[in-house]
Amino acid sequence: MHNHIKNWHINENVNTEFNHEVILFTIVMKKVKLIENSLNASYNLQKVDWKDFDEHLQKTKDKIIIKMQRIMSLKAKVIYLTECIKNTVKLFVFKQQICTKSKLWWNNEFIKRWKMLSLKKWIWKRCRSDDA
Repeated sequence: MHNHIKNWHINENVNTEFNHEVILFTIVMKKVKLIENSLNASYNLQKVDWKDFDEHLQKTKDKIIIKMQRIMSLKAKVIYLTECIKNTVKLFVFKQQICTKSKLWWNNEFIKRWKMLSLKKWIWKRCRSDDA
């Protein structure tokens, strides 16, 4: 069953009456080709060499067109074109390396306050009574 569970996460925004955390997840029962949510992947678009990206697409354009003409199904054409674009993106567009130094507003004072807030939230969740 665990192979069918996708995108699980703890929802911090839900307030339950008890000392429980809400876990959200998706169960995929059929074999469906899932597409990665582009909002989850943060790409570093500032560092892309768009000239090389465009040149690569121009070089492979004729090959793509020839293959597209051979494919009869519209669905298969969409899948093939999507794969071509994904492969080009993998070559030229890199995911951002997220760390504390990549966030200018993320400083030591903020880290201390964030840790203190996390600790207080943790204590509150474990110590609250049924009346609260």
